[in-house]
Formats: sequence, C-alpha cells, structure tokens
Amino acid sequence: MSVSVRELRVTVSKKGFDNNIFHMISPYFTSFFLLSGFNANQVSIMGFLCGAVAAIFFVYPYPLFFVFGGFLLFLSMVFDCSDGEVARYMGTQDSLFGGFFDWFNHQSKVLVLLALTVCFMGVFPFQGYILCMGLIFCFFWFMNTTFKGLIKHVR
Repeated sequence: MSVSVRELRVTVSKKGFDNNIFHMISPYFTSFFLLSGFNANQVSIMGFLCGAVAAIFFVYPYPLFFVFGGFLLFLSMVFDCSDGEVARYMGTQDSLFGGFFDWFNHQSKVLVLLALTVCFMGVFPFQGYILCMGLIFCFFWFMNTTFKGLIKHVR
C-alpha cells in the first residue's frame, strides 16, 4: 500500500484546533507505518513506550538525559497523532477498543511520568526542581487533554 505524505495531509490529517507542529510532522511517520503494515493500536503502543522511556530519562538529574527525554516525549506525541491518522486511513477510527486504548494511552503517560519522578526522589539527593517540573508538566498535560476532550464533545 503506497501512500504519499501529500495524500495523507489531504485525507486524514486534522484541520483547525489541533493543527500544530505534531500534525505537520506526523504524516511522514504515518506513511511509514502504513507501508510497514502497522495498525493504529500498534502505533499507540510505540507512542506509550516512547513516553515511558522519556519519563525514565526525566528522573535522572543529568542535562543530556533531559534532552533525550524531551526528544522521546516529542516522538511520543507525534506517534499519538499518527495513530489517529492510521486509524482514519484504514477506516478503523470508530473502534471502541481503539478509542479507549488511545484515551488510556494519553492518561497513562502522565501518570507514569509523575510516578517515576516521585519514586526516584528517594534514590537521589532531594531534587525539588525535578518534582516541581514534573508536577507542572502533569498539570498542563492534564489541562490540555481535558480541554481537547471538552472541545471535541461540544463540537
């Protein structure tokens, strides 16, 4: 199944409110996933794994680990956009399991990040700034996903 990035941008990419940097990059990944035969749930699993590994990188107080963690978190968000595009292209966007799995994936990334941050607080000398950054990040992520959900249901 050969699909071009231009075709993906026209047919399955989101328009409007969610048109952000992730949606500009995701068609390239979506094209790869479709050519490789991945389904949307497999892409969601890869996104979750990237988010979980990013959380592990964030708990270590080394600047290079923050860079790797940030890159993996960015990649996780791109995969989150790609899983929806794969589902829309394959016509499986109405799957009840897939919708729940995608929602669970969003929520669990935040919980894994927060849990690992709190757990590793005892391993290292007190790193209060890590906990503060983790809490601020989790708050904004929660607000982002909550308001996206509200806007989606109001429309």
